[in-house]
Amino acid sequence: MYSYEAVVVLKDGAVLYYDSAATQFFPDIESINLETIFDGPIPAIDEEPITKEINVDGVAILVNAVIHHGYTVLILRKADSVGEQALCAIEAASSEMRNLLSVMKMASGLMFQHIEGLGNKKLDTYTAMLTHSYFGLLRLTNNLSDFSSYLRGSYHLNCTFFDMAMLVKELTDSLNTVLQGKEISVDVMGGEKPILIFADREKIMKLILNLVSNAVAGIGDRGTITLSVSSNKERVIFSVADNGRGLSEEEIATVWNRYQVQGSGEVRRGIGLGMTIVQLIARQHGGSAVLESQVGVGTKVTVSLPLFAIEDTSLKTEKILYESSGVSPLLTELAGVLHYSKYDPRLVD
Repeated sequence: MYSYEAVVVLKDGAVLYYDSAATQFFPDIESINLETIFDGPIPAIDEEPITKEINVDGVAILVNAVIHHGYTVLILRKADSVGEQALCAIEAASSEMRNLLSVMKMASGLMFQHIEGLGNKKLDTYTAMLTHSYFGLLRLTNNLSDFSSYLRGSYHLNCTFFDMAMLVKELTDSLNTVLQGKEISVDVMGGEKPILIFADREKIMKLILNLVSNAVAGIGDRGTITLSVSSNKERVIFSVADNGRGLSEEEIATVWNRYQVQGSGEVRRGIGLGMTIVQLIARQHGGSAVLESQVGVGTKVTVSLPLFAIEDTSLKTEKILYESSGVSPLLTELAGVLHYSKYDPRLVD
C-alpha cells in the first residue's frame, strides 16, 4: 500500500517541473537519471507505464513512469513502512472479524430458535460454547479496533458527566452475579458520596472490566477482588486489587508490553493487549495506571484520572461502535475467564 507524494516531469532527460515534495526523496532532483533509476533504457513513447520500487537513503520509494509525446512523468510514492503495513493489516482484520461476527450472531440466534425447548443437554452445551466463543472474539475485535485507532492518533472519546462512585457500585453488584459458581467475592471500598467526572463512561467501564478480568485470572476459583474509588479536588483515583498468585519481577517488567503473554508454564489470560488497552484509555483521558504485585500476595492496579478529561474535538473520526447489541459488557470483557456455561443463550440478554 502506498500514498501519493510527488510528481516530476522530464523531457529529453532534463527536468522541466517538480513539486516541493520530490526534493524530499531526490535532493539533487535536477540531475536525476532515469536509466539509473530503471537499470536501463526507459520505455519508448506511448508504451505502457512501468513501475519500480527503489531505495533512496534508506527510504523505499515507488516510481511510476509514464511517457507521452516526448514527456516523461514520474509519480513518486513513499512505500509504507512495515509498521504501517502491519497497522493496515490489523484494521482490515478487525473489520473483517466484525462482519463475520455479525453473521455468526445472526446464525446462532436462528439456530437456537430451532433447538430451544428440545431438552437436549448436549445441544444446550454446544450453543453455550458457541455463544462464549462469540463474546471472546468480540472482545478481541473491539480491542484491535481500539488499539489501531490509538496508534493512528484517532482514538475517539465520547465524554459525558457521570457518577464514578455509582458506576463502581453497579459493576460490583453485576460482577458478583456473573461470578456466581466461583468462590470469588467482589467488594467495594469508598464511594460513599457521588463522584462526578467528565469522561468516556463506556471506555472507563472497559478499563475497569479489563482489570477485573486480570484479577479473576490471577485468583482462579477462590479469592477476593476489591474495587476502591476516591477523589480529591482535581482527580478521581480507583483501583482493582486481588489476593491471587501475584506476578513475578519478570512479569511486572513486561506487563505493559503489547501482546506480551506471561506465565510459569501456563497461559496468563488477560495479560497482554488487555493491559495495553488499560494504559491507553487512562492516557487518553490524561491519567495514568500503576501496577503493584507480589508473588503469593496479589496484584493491585491503581488508575488516576482528572475529574474533567479534555476531549480532542479536532479529531474528525468516525466513532467505533462496539457490537454489544445490548448485552452487558461484562460478558464481553470477562469472556477470557468465565466458563462457557455462563453463556447459555437463555441467560444472555
